[in-house]
Amino acid sequence: MLSVLTELIESVILTIITPIYGRPGSLLRWLYYRLKLKKCGGFFSSGMGFVMKGCDKICIGKGCVFSNNSIIAASESIIIGDNVIVGPHSV
Repeated sequence: MLSVLTELIESVILTIITPIYGRPGSLLRWLYYRLKLKKCGGFFSSGMGFVMKGCDKICIGKGCVFSNNSIIAASESIIIGDNVIVGPHSV
């Protein structure tokens, strides 16, 4: 029951913060995902529509940029190094 409620709350939060444009949206997405990531080396910016799945298996370095509508998903452990740029509409 608790996990269903948690998933529902996370779904609502993502529905609200995913489409926010510009610096405020990027900051909100960073705050949300930083709490969920396995490791985050520093600030990363993300465009409108950015989604990350499997956060507990993802390590991100500092200075990464995720463009509009990019999706990062992990079923196994992955490491994204420093200063990586993921282009728009990438998966």
